[in-house]
Formats: sequence, structure tokens, C-alpha cells
Amino acid sequence: MPPARLVPLVTIGLALVMPSAALARDLLPDLDQELPRNLQVTTDRSGAIPGFHLGFESAVDNRGAGPLVISGHRDSQDQPEMVADQAIQQSDGTTRTVPDVGRMRYVYSEDHDHWHYLGFDHYELRKAGDYELFAPDQKTGFCLGDRYDTDTTSQLPGEPAQASYTGYCGRTHTELLSLVEGISVGYGDVYFANLEGQFVDVTGVPAGQYYLVHRANADRKLLESDYSNDAAALLVELSWPDGTSAAPAVKALRSCPASDSCPGPNQRPPVITRGAAERYAKKAFGRVLGFKPSGLKVACIRVRSQFSRACTLRGVHRGRLYDLREVLWYERWKSGLLYLGYLLRGKRGRILLGKAPASAAVAEPSQRLVAFDDPPLDGVRVGPVVHEVPRLVRDPLRGLGPRVAAQ
Repeated sequence: MPPARLVPLVTIGLALVMPSAALARDLLPDLDQELPRNLQVTTDRSGAIPGFHLGFESAVDNRGAGPLVISGHRDSQDQPEMVADQAIQQSDGTTRTVPDVGRMRYVYSEDHDHWHYLGFDHYELRKAGDYELFAPDQKTGFCLGDRYDTDTTSQLPGEPAQASYTGYCGRTHTELLSLVEGISVGYGDVYFANLEGQFVDVTGVPAGQYYLVHRANADRKLLESDYSNDAAALLVELSWPDGTSAAPAVKALRSCPASDSCPGPNQRPPVITRGAAERYAKKAFGRVLGFKPSGLKVACIRVRSQFSRACTLRGVHRGRLYDLREVLWYERWKSGLLYLGYLLRGKRGRILLGKAPASAAVAEPSQRLVAFDDPPLDGVRVGPVVHEVPRLVRDPLRGLGPRVAAQ
């Protein structure tokens, strides 16, 4: 008899335990890349010919629900690097581990010696016109820590009253087999201009406009609640007023927070080709007419400008003769959205084609184009030079597909 009573008691006990475990959720960090600041041009005289560095301050904040915690470990001192894992706090007070999110290495430097988490932040100098990479960074890694409070007037949920990660990543201790570093909620880490790789080499870089891009968690190995704010950029103008043998002048033109480039305020819409217009015309006709105009002939000609097309629809559908005319055009909005606008029978409408990635928009429309390697768009372009982005949009009528071409 007693054993029979034990079964429901055990079952009830499990029922009481399981819901709390099932409800536990990850308290993920949210890395927010701050804008490059404190630009400094320095001369490198370590070689036979002077070189020139564009230095800058870089900072990353954690605005998430939980801390960023990186735990390094190795089996012996014979291994030069530690394997880095990410420890994620959960809402029930437990912690789970995401293994192998990178490496830690002891770095010897004139500035300081300690263990670095490699690849946490990257810096790029890219040509504004075609986004070509001119100068990558020289950064060896980061010693993560709570170096400043992001807002001393308020406190985020989960933000500790005091900084938690205040160490210096095992400075002078090359023998360590394990190490923990991180950034608490509401705190940030900062590296100052020209300190241990905080620069890009601009020696011989042609004069012009460039994006100075900072990217945190570029490989996305670290789990976050939001990846959209992992990059920030400055549009800068580089010139050589005293020739290329003297230090260049660098002027910040525009800030691009939470983006790797800045859309231009007067960016022109792309040219609409005849082939693209004829394919999209059927979509617009169908919206107005209420049925798919299959079997009807569509023809488009250019009207007024290269940015619009007039299209005719002729044929018989279910015994009814159709002879209609509509106007199509592309619309580019400041937010980066690309629409197809249409006017038919006095009715205006728009079809959302997709949102171009940030790197497909620049400060001046004459310097940049957007090219989609997708048949319906027929190589849309803005400006005189095509920047190829293979498979950027799989189906423009349904927005961006899962694959975005690497720059």
C-alpha cells in the first residue's frame, strides 16, 4: 500500500520542479558599438620610410539583460592559447555555457601585458564610393572589463551597483590556466586612441571620403539579444595638404550610429529598366484588378525620366477585353527601404521590394549605387558605377532573403 502512495507524490514533486526549469530564459548581453571618437593622426617612424596611422578611441557598451562573461581555459602552459567559452546567466539563477566562442592569448605590448580575448572588436577604413576595404585594423584583442558606467543617472535592470569586472586579465601572469573577463549590464569597455592597435594604417591611402567602421562581435560567435547595433561608423574626409610624405588631414563629416555607413539625404532612386518594369507591372495590375493577369501582354516604355516607366496591359481575360495603362517608378526612402510605386486608374500604391543593408547606402548618390543580382531588378543602379552584391535579394517582392553578400 505505501508504495502505491509514493507514485503520485513523486509525480506531484516533478510537476512542481519542471515548470520553473522550463520557464528559465537566457539573460543575454546586448553589445552596443559606440562611434569612433578622438581621431588622431600620428607618424610611424619605425621603418625607413615614415608611415601614418589614424588613431581613434573605441568603446562597446552592454545594454542587455545579462552580463557578457567570457571564460578562458587551457589544459597546460604548453598550450599558447586558452579556449574561450561564453557563460550565460539565466532567469532562474543558473548558468549555461556556450563552448568555444573564440580564443584568449597572452599579448606582450609596450602599453601593457595581459590576456586578450581575440577578435572582440574590429576596425576598417572603407571607401565611401564602393565600400572597398583600404585599411584593416592591427588590433590583437581586448581585455574586457567594466571600465565606465554608461549612464550614471539611471540604472538598467540587472545592472550591478558597482563594477564587477575590474581586473586586468591576468597581467604579468602568463602561467594562468583559466581566466574570466566580461562586461556587466550598464557598463562599457573603452580603448584609447593609438593604444595597442587602436589605429588603421593610412599610409598611401588616396585622398577622398571613407567610412571608419567599428564592429563588435563581427563573427557573431557571442550570443546577444540584438545584433543590429554591433557596428558604428564615421564618414571622414582624408586629404594630403602637404603631399603624401607628410601626415594627412582627416576631417569627420558625419556620424553613423548603429550602422556601418550613412544613407545620403538626397539619394536618388534607382533606374528602372524595361525588363524589371514589365515583370513588376503584372504585380501592380493584379493588385488593382483583383486577379492575376496571366496571359495578358504587358509592354513598358520610358516616360519623363529614367526613373519611371509607362506600362500597358492588353488582352482578353474571361471574355473581357483589357487595354490599360499604368506608370511605375522606384522610390528610395531615407530609411533605406526600396519600393515600387504605381499609378493605375487613379489609384496609387507601393510594393515593398526590400531593405538594403547599411553598406549599400552612402553619403552622396553620385558616388554609390545599389546593384541587386536578381532578375526582377535587372541590376538596379544608383550612380555611374555598379557595386556587385551577389544574391543580395532572393525575392525582392518578399524582402531580403537569409543570405546577404559579404562585402
